[in-house]
Amino acid sequence: MIKFLKNKEINREKWNQAIDNSACPVFYARAQVLDIMCPKWAALVLGDYEAVMPLPIKFKFGILPYIYTPNFIQRLGIFAPKNTSIILEDFLSGIPSYYLRVELRMHSWYSPNKTTLSKTRERTSFILELKKPINEIEKGFNSDAKKNLRKLKDIPIEVKENFSINKIMELYVQEYGKLNGIKKQEYENFTKVLEWLQKQGKVWNVGLFENSTLLGAGAFVVDYDTVHYVLGAPTQEGKKIGSTHKLIHVALEKFSLIQKVFDFEGSDIKPVAFFYKKFGSHPTKYLSYKRNKI
Repeated sequence: MIKFLKNKEINREKWNQAIDNSACPVFYARAQVLDIMCPKWAALVLGDYEAVMPLPIKFKFGILPYIYTPNFIQRLGIFAPKNTSIILEDFLSGIPSYYLRVELRMHSWYSPNKTTLSKTRERTSFILELKKPINEIEKGFNSDAKKNLRKLKDIPIEVKENFSINKIMELYVQEYGKLNGIKKQEYENFTKVLEWLQKQGKVWNVGLFENSTLLGAGAFVVDYDTVHYVLGAPTQEGKKIGSTHKLIHVALEKFSLIQKVFDFEGSDIKPVAFFYKKFGSHPTKYLSYKRNKI
């Protein structure tokens, strides 16, 4: 039986075990991350945590609760072992009716039926296999990526690890803050998530420098055999030389043959998608589900 649990009713230990044992685990779904990004999250739970589905909650006008996916969390969904028989609609119908609005980005492990499909649209992320040497990965780069990286070889760029997560976020806000409509509290929350993950040894954060001049910086979450490119931006000086090409390349070089997959974490934005495809990545789909009774 699928039960709806309020936040205080969720057993965090069993929850995280369910995520760890699922067919498609992802760090976004861990209880500690949800607690930071959305302290009032609820959940749907099958049996004794045989399958779980997080439900982040917000309030419209302070009184109307609705379910959403917070910014910086790419996708959630149902998390269950591979051999568990799951019907997506059984979970969606378990969402209490007083949540008049539901907006969830979900992984596509469990396919929707025709009725649910009419309420969803496909979103795109790009991934790259890492189980081969960097020179083999480089063969998949397009000519533009190769040309930019050749130019960057002539510049004495230093890669500094353990670069400040706060400074990476500041750089990201400076470069993209006016474009994405993300609120200050959400930036602060995700910074806390990255700091927590860093303490667990699951974040690789770097800055690129030419002498003492910062060219760009990025943060990569490494978990469940996947490297997630979650945060990154160039400075104005870095933009002039295409420093983000270098940022991606040093990450691929570091994790090739070590991790399985590099997840670019997007994007449906055409210029961003074009940039990610330069590195030989291929698209993978996830779902955006909307139900609105308001």
